[in-house]
Amino acid sequence: MSNFQRKLRKRQERFKQKKSHTSSINKRINYNIQISKSKRENGLMKRRNIIVESLNDENLESNIQRETISFKQELNVFVKYINSNNQKNVLEGIHGIRLMLSVQDNPPVKQVLQTGVIPKILTYFATNTDYDQQCIWALGNLAGDSAIFRDQILDYDEIIEKISNIYSIKNISLQMARNGVWVLVKKAIPTFTRLIMNRDVGLISDASWGLSFVVSTKKKAIDAIIDSGSIPRLVFLLGREDKEILIPVLRTLASVVSGNFTQTNEVLQYGILSYFQKLLSHKHSEIRRLSCWTLSNITAGDPQQIESVYKSGIIPHLIELFEKDIEKIQKEICWVLSNIVECGEEAHIHLLVEKGVIKVFCKFLNTPDLRIVRICLESLEKILELGKQNFNNEMNMSNLYITQVEEMRGFEKMSKLLEEKTQNITKTTKRILDNFYLNSNNVDFEDY
Repeated sequence: MSNFQRKLRKRQERFKQKKSHTSSINKRINYNIQISKSKRENGLMKRRNIIVESLNDENLESNIQRETISFKQELNVFVKYINSNNQKNVLEGIHGIRLMLSVQDNPPVKQVLQTGVIPKILTYFATNTDYDQQCIWALGNLAGDSAIFRDQILDYDEIIEKISNIYSIKNISLQMARNGVWVLVKKAIPTFTRLIMNRDVGLISDASWGLSFVVSTKKKAIDAIIDSGSIPRLVFLLGREDKEILIPVLRTLASVVSGNFTQTNEVLQYGILSYFQKLLSHKHSEIRRLSCWTLSNITAGDPQQIESVYKSGIIPHLIELFEKDIEKIQKEICWVLSNIVECGEEAHIHLLVEKGVIKVFCKFLNTPDLRIVRICLESLEKILELGKQNFNNEMNMSNLYITQVEEMRGFEKMSKLLEEKTQNITKTTKRILDNFYLNSNNVDFEDY
């Protein structure tokens, strides 16, 4: 037995002789949660993340001096190239317009459409592999800007047919395939939205699965689904009992609330939180798991969104569910609660401790799932640090959160984590033991 282990054993034996102070937690003052209305905004990622390459690549040598001509002149030159009979100029014109449409901020979609050049571009589609690549990419960017422009581009069945036919090409490039899929997806979302309005369980289920597949594979589809007007209906469907509907609907909404704060608020405004207490009691474990997954994405948001979760009354229900549900659900609950610790305010964390969250995090310190171990360690460290500041500075008393971790054998489990070969886990464990366990009895950690 090493010197460190002997000191650790001695510390544990001393603790066993102590009287429990857990009941003191209940005497703490009630925290008035005042969540500041932070206005953090993430830029909406509606467009594909394209590295806009220079026009002067090895195949295309542009003779346009971009720094000396205006945008309007440049666009007119590209249009002129496309209307010419010169194959190289046509390709460079399509390529140039595609680059214009690839910029993330305020792409000139309206200006390009007003030139009337799109029908001409479509005449070159499916006639040349190089043309196809640029045409599909440009169409995808046009379709991705708004529902109005999407419908103007995609209301023609022949376009959809041509795009579908490119997948019969044996040597189709991966980039062309992806761009073609995105155009088809943008056409499919409004159809799925119409179908979920139906009363037939099968139709609703199939359409919901379609939306789920779209949004889970393409983050940029979140805005398209929001713009389609399907969110109110999807939230309403959470009131159904059919697992055939609930599973794809939850998967879709979980992906939507994995977006930025604005996108998450688009779902919260329709009262999604009011459905979770019932969903968390559903007899099918997959529905309970997906419900927790959805909640974990919401609690990864800003303090105002976390506050809305508290006000819905879900937190006590989650702690209760943790006590009796199966392990895969317990792990999902860990994610929900750890996100609150990470993203919430101090009052949120204190309230979590009062509800029994320390027991939740201590339980999974010895699980083989190292991702869960990591988030439990990080959450416990933040809780203990908050307790140190609160009890020592404000109330002039010992850190009662340390007592709770000891009672849950949390530090004992952490000592076994020192044998892990994962550097991040070992480093975090040593830091917690040194700051909150060993040093509380003037024991030095350096000799381990």
